[in-house]
Amino acid sequence: MRNQTFLRAVLGGVVLLLAGYTHAQGTKAKTVMEIISNRTIWGKDFPLALAQMEALSKSGDQDKTAELTPTTLVRSQRFTNALAADAALKRTTAAFRGAENKNLFKKTKKNFPFVTRKPVIAVVKAPKIDSVLVALNFGQAEFLKPGVKVTDVQKELGAAERVTYRLIEGRGEELPQILTYYSYANGAITFVESNFSTEPRLLSMVYFDTPKLVTALKSSLK
Repeated sequence: MRNQTFLRAVLGGVVLLLAGYTHAQGTKAKTVMEIISNRTIWGKDFPLALAQMEALSKSGDQDKTAELTPTTLVRSQRFTNALAADAALKRTTAAFRGAENKNLFKKTKKNFPFVTRKPVIAVVKAPKIDSVLVALNFGQAEFLKPGVKVTDVQKELGAAERVTYRLIEGRGEELPQILTYYSYANGAITFVESNFSTEPRLLSMVYFDTPKLVTALKSSLK
């Protein structure tokens, strides 16, 4: 127990020291279009998730970040208050009415053809954290390439524009979770690595700043 407490203190210090570290970039930064077009990173159903980003950006919430895992698409904001979660669910559901008619949806489907599927929108429990979030369930889906690692992302896209860290304290004897964030395209797309992954350097999730993403893609897609 003493060793784990010491480890938390050390790791916490490392996170605080390294947070905000900016990686030197020797090559030209990749554009949003170049990133979302990369076939090494994204799974076969990624265009389906991408097409939903404009609706998510119009949900009326302050936090407009979308979180993509290998098989799920959720709003990144966590809620511990049931009423707040229910209100967010209603706003998200309203934003998705007629989502397939939005400009980005149509452009994504034209450039990256996919089979349209309407999501079931619901409040679900957040993994490993005592909170809930709003999830979009499309059924069986593959949003990230199976087994894709952060090293693959770096090989394909070059060094991140910014690297930051977050420490999530564990309960009791549990070890803390360390998340490493690799930011690209001026923060529009952020790849996340966790020390809890089943394999070393496995890509755990991707965050999208939906307003930045939508703005960039609307001007890039035909």
